[in-house]
Amino acid sequence: MIYDLKKHKYILTEDDVRDELGIELVAFLGDDQQVPIFLKEVSDDLYSWFYSKMLETNIPIVEYLLATTDEYQETIQSALLAQARRMIRSGSHLMKDKIASVQRGITEYKFDDTISDISKQKMVSLNLISFRPLFFFIPEDAVRGVNY
Repeated sequence: MIYDLKKHKYILTEDDVRDELGIELVAFLGDDQQVPIFLKEVSDDLYSWFYSKMLETNIPIVEYLLATTDEYQETIQSALLAQARRMIRSGSHLMKDKIASVQRGITEYKFDDTISDISKQKMVSLNLISFRPLFFFIPEDAVRGVNY
């Protein structure tokens, strides 16, 4: 797992998926250029769900805590792996942008339904989801898009 300093999120590596899930992503996706796209999508989906469950003003604090607290890394990696497994098994990575009415014969899915229940449980277990303001000192140069 690597940490993307620009996007402030962890991203699985191809080796993580192979070693932990026993899945060769190049063989599964059929193209080695699709591997980084898939791994980024796993991360984007999980983080988007996670951040949607908290106050927007808390996100820079949570980003900082996730990046700098070693105890969170194992849980995040486990949540990302569960999400990757869910996307591989369900094919949900192929369904993006296909929301339509059931009345028209196309199955509708909701963003929340595309996140693995195991991933949700693991992210909730971090105890960082809050609809109350969080107060925490963060070094000025460590926060993205915030000017003091």
